[in-house]
Amino acid sequence: MTYQEFICNITDRIQTIVGNRYQVKCHPVRKNNGVHLDGLMVMSEEANVSPTIYLNNYYDQYIHGRPLSEIIWEIVQLFKKAPLLGKIEIDRFSDFASVRDNIAIKLINYEANLDLLKEVPHRRFLDLAEVYYFVVPNELLGNATILIRNEHMELWQINETVLHRLGMRNTLYLGWEIRPMNLILRDYIREELDDYLKDKEPADHPAPDHIQMLAEEILSDIYQSDVEGPLYVLSNDQRFFGASCILYTARLKEFADLKDSDLYILPSSIHEVILIPQNVSPSYESLCAMVKEINNSEVEICDRLSDRVYKFDRVTGEIS
Repeated sequence: MTYQEFICNITDRIQTIVGNRYQVKCHPVRKNNGVHLDGLMVMSEEANVSPTIYLNNYYDQYIHGRPLSEIIWEIVQLFKKAPLLGKIEIDRFSDFASVRDNIAIKLINYEANLDLLKEVPHRRFLDLAEVYYFVVPNELLGNATILIRNEHMELWQINETVLHRLGMRNTLYLGWEIRPMNLILRDYIREELDDYLKDKEPADHPAPDHIQMLAEEILSDIYQSDVEGPLYVLSNDQRFFGASCILYTARLKEFADLKDSDLYILPSSIHEVILIPQNVSPSYESLCAMVKEINNSEVEICDRLSDRVYKFDRVTGEIS
């Protein structure tokens, strides 16, 4: 079965399952860094937005032997768990006064998005670009956003300078948080261990003492480990497009002064960066090699920000 036949088959089969009350559509989606995906949506008569399930990875699973029926069942379950009903007031979006307080900034790689940047207002920042997005104020839709394009500026009769001023103001409202990486890892593994123990043991039969002790030992080791020196994760409260927090250099200076050091900034992804005080950091060359290796092995292409390592100078307040 070819990829196009796979898409048609999936769309038709899920349309049959959900019935005439819903409309099943598959449409191409251009993601960050030139990634093109095919997204499946299940729309109701009452909604104009829907969760999107991307089919590209499912086709890879299919050609490697996963049964089509199993893939379809999983996609249906994902839609059942997600809210199918959602509505964006399109008329409200055309009124600039109604959207101006929800315009924010995200950072993307400049060279990897040259085609996209022809279509969207942006501002160059080092090897990156600041682009603007609208935060959809709807709790059911989670982190739903709309990328602001040139035609939106024409509709609103504004320029990029206005977008930038509003974006810098509003992005700060999304939160600005620095946390030690070892504490983030500790909390994450604690949650994973708790979930594992709950799955393996009935509620009225807690895990044996030796299992609990082992879990605490693991957490203690993680809490105390500091192999490469103090690493700090900078992002916003939602951990969504949080790399843009580096634009607030006054906040970076506060942290740098607290650590009595300039900072290295490692672009972990478009959602967060890692800060390392220079006075306890490995060499710049080793940091560059580490960022490139992690990007290639651990970070999805559409989430990659840059292979470069940046430096914040606390005297000048500049990033280079």
